[in-house]
Amino acid sequence: MKRSAAPFRLDIVPLPRLQAAIAGAGALAMLAVALALSAHVPSGWPMLGLVPLAAVAAWRLGRPRDRCLRWDGQGWHLHQWPEQGAKSMGVSHAALDALAPVQLALVFDLGDWVLLRASRPNARLPIYLPLTRATQASSWGAMRAVLYGGRKKPD
Repeated sequence: MKRSAAPFRLDIVPLPRLQAAIAGAGALAMLAVALALSAHVPSGWPMLGLVPLAAVAAWRLGRPRDRCLRWDGQGWHLHQWPEQGAKSMGVSHAALDALAPVQLALVFDLGDWVLLRASRPNARLPIYLPLTRATQASSWGAMRAVLYGGRKKPD
């Protein structure tokens, strides 16, 4: 008899350190482009002014949207919170009851930090979900059990 984990919910929350790393990578990428351009084109040095803009853009794009990842005992469902503040107030919204099935894949597992890739059947691009043990303490063990429970061991 196959048993599955009990239903649970994970709230996807911002991770400031990860967001800062993404902003730093964006700034460094723009700096590399600006320096390469100014090395080949002497009048390209004003491109250096775009480095702070790239950092700000990467900071804003690096923040995950407020989402809810649910395991219902049979499959994963990913929902986006429909309004700001609904998650923090504990409001149960009708959108969370709608079907939003996803296939989850484990991209990185660093022990206390995992990166998941959620793919919807009709979507072109996957959604990446960074999770840490510190932000998901109550459901961390159940989440890992579900993620690793159906995997085959390599021969």
